[in-house]
Amino acid sequence: MKFLVVSYRGSDDVTMASIPWVAAKTASEQGDEVTFWLFNEAVNLARVKGSALDIKAPGLPPLADVKSAVEDKVSLYVCKPCWVARNGDATPAVGTLAGMPDFINHTKAAERVVTF
Repeated sequence: MKFLVVSYRGSDDVTMASIPWVAAKTASEQGDEVTFWLFNEAVNLARVKGSALDIKAPGLPPLADVKSAVEDKVSLYVCKPCWVARNGDATPAVGTLAGMPDFINHTKAAERVVTF
């Protein structure tokens, strides 16, 4: 199955920042194809490879562990306008900067869209 996982939260909500990464990891481990998009505050999770700003949600594994296991196994995209608004001209350490036309194309191609 082709999943599109969409995340909007970062360190502003540790639980909602973690759940999409756990979902992407689980789907990937089950052999599903995962495309992962970061919007809003979630784009800050693309600043450092493997890093997750010490995010640890209650009842979930540390986000750094889940993120490290996932970021090379899924297609990861970072909302370019969201990134530029928060990080200027810097380049994300993980993922590909992309815009709304790309997001819409990925949405059309997905069999299931999951948002957090």
